[in-house]
Amino acid sequence: MLNDTWVSRHISSRHGKGKGLVVFLEEITDAEQARSLLGGDIAVNREQLPSLPDGEFYWCDLIHLELIDTQGNLLGKIIDMQETGANDVMVVLQGERKFLVPWVMDKVVSQVDLEAGRVYVDWTPEYQ
Repeated sequence: MLNDTWVSRHISSRHGKGKGLVVFLEEITDAEQARSLLGGDIAVNREQLPSLPDGEFYWCDLIHLELIDTQGNLLGKIIDMQETGANDVMVVLQGERKFLVPWVMDKVVSQVDLEAGRVYVDWTPEYQ
């Protein structure tokens, strides 16, 4: 999205570069046109995404889920996911306070129930 407008573009070619991806778009033929897209959002239609194995999730499916601790207490809602290098983290909003919870399956995260809209964790925020 650029300037609040979605524009559909087809990929003419792509290749990996380090941890990134270089993509060439149809109808973008010079550097000036490419620069005009800098800072824009990129979206992929959901049906174009590959299915994931059990226990793996797309971040977009986790955002807005409730975070529940081992005692059944609501810790807040996941409002974002971030990559930190060591492990991904959930950004959780509780009231007006934000805190981070590591996304470590089977250690911190015990269960994800997409149908119920909940992520269950063995975690206590440090400020409590």
